[in-house]
Amino acid sequence: MKKLPWLLLVGAGLALAQAGGLLPPGGRAYPRPSWIQPGLLVAYTDGVGQTAAAYLVTRVAGGRAYGLALTLFQSEAGPTLQVQAEPLYDGGSGPFVVHPAAVRDFLQNPPPGVQAMGVPGQLGVVIQDPDGVTKHAVRYDPQSGLVTEVTSSYRAPAGVGPRRSVAVHLVLAGRRRVAWRVVEAFPPAARAAARYQVLYALAGGTAPGGTVTVTPAGGTPPLARYRVEAAGAGELQPPSVQYGLPVMGPHYLHPALLARTPLLQVPELGLVFQVAGRDPSGAVWVAATAGGRTFERLAVDPQSGAVLEQEIAYPGMGTAIYRRLP
Repeated sequence: MKKLPWLLLVGAGLALAQAGGLLPPGGRAYPRPSWIQPGLLVAYTDGVGQTAAAYLVTRVAGGRAYGLALTLFQSEAGPTLQVQAEPLYDGGSGPFVVHPAAVRDFLQNPPPGVQAMGVPGQLGVVIQDPDGVTKHAVRYDPQSGLVTEVTSSYRAPAGVGPRRSVAVHLVLAGRRRVAWRVVEAFPPAARAAARYQVLYALAGGTAPGGTVTVTPAGGTPPLARYRVEAAGAGELQPPSVQYGLPVMGPHYLHPALLARTPLLQVPELGLVFQVAGRDPSGAVWVAATAGGRTFERLAVDPQSGAVLEQEIAYPGMGTAIYRRLP
């Protein structure tokens, strides 16, 4: 199985912008637009039901904003969800915003290796570096900086593995506020390493799929950095570095979220996260549904926030299980 789950093995993929912002980082910092506050949810769709993205601001710190980037892919086999903790405004831009003053200065003086063109409300960016070529064509509100439409593409560099390219075109589907409790402290599980046994439950039985280990590796608050290592996973290889916020990370979910009903609802994506009961050990089960169909579940320790087990269903194929080892 090559698909990746939404918590433990966050896929690299191509969301609105791979590096978090639509403008290259660096240069002077611009004030965070006042409309970017915790609880802000911005959603985009491709108009054909194959790809959708949503961004939830969970924390602001100084002139920056942080939160969760959710990308939902639909296929014949069912939905695949990628969730990443990342900066959503870095002092110049984010995946759903470009500061109008930052755009103006960027067009006047683009950094080396970057091509830029545009007029107020429209922006084109080409970034060529050792990681490949990234292109963004962006429409945005020239007053607020809210991105209303974007086409992003990425092409891998020549001579670095198989040639691959990805592209996505997304249009603004909604911007709104949701009731959100700001969580500033990381739960106990975020500070501890964890190791998981991977199992595949198929029609003919259960097959082992190796192990995954998550180890804290510092970071710059409020982002925590984790090293992720897979052994015996074959083609299922997670990114070796992942990030977390107090609300969520590669192997934890803050217990404070378990009191929300539902945890999060994104109608623009048809996506709902909700508590789905407890097991005899006391672990709380959280289910992710898309279009009314549950496709992922995880068991969370309500004290530490540790993810004890995660199940990802693949219609017609089986279920991937990630079970925490002692």
